[in-house]
Amino acid sequence: MMRSTLGRVCARANPNAAVDAKNWRRESDCISLSVLPRLPPSYTRKAMSRRVITNACVIPASVFLLLVGLIHGVVNVTGMSRAIERGDIAPRFRVAVLMNAAFSGLALSLLGVIVLLHLAALRAGSRRASHLAAAVGTFVAAVGVGGYLWVPASPTILIFFLFGTLLAAPLLIWRRQFSNE
Repeated sequence: MMRSTLGRVCARANPNAAVDAKNWRRESDCISLSVLPRLPPSYTRKAMSRRVITNACVIPASVFLLLVGLIHGVVNVTGMSRAIERGDIAPRFRVAVLMNAAFSGLALSLLGVIVLLHLAALRAGSRRASHLAAAVGTFVAAVGVGGYLWVPASPTILIFFLFGTLLAAPLLIWRRQFSNE
């Protein structure tokens, strides 16, 4: 936006002046950049590459979902079986409770696997794959926030918010990097 604004100001001052929008250099009667203060390179906004997004954000978040799903399933199934044996849970609910515990872990793992299977498409710039991964990340972040609001005494559930945000935020912020179908 700033480039086009500077270009328009230059064009109004002298319509015949050539503007190099890539380097912000102007020829002839335009204002010289030497007069304007130069920003350090750290202030310039650069687009994040698809490779960096996938390597730094998508892969760790999806591997986290895969591993946490497996751990969640194993720990909950064994914990629920012990609770049934102690009598905390009625034996008639045994199958339903164990299936629920196993399925919740499997569902988390499946979300991680779905995102991992779409890594090649994400690196290729598929908009559909980025939408899918962003939806998974948004869902996981919402589960983290919802779990914390449900049981505020357990802030460890916010790790799901962290990894969901790690998965969804870069894909939504740099969504223009994913343009092909």
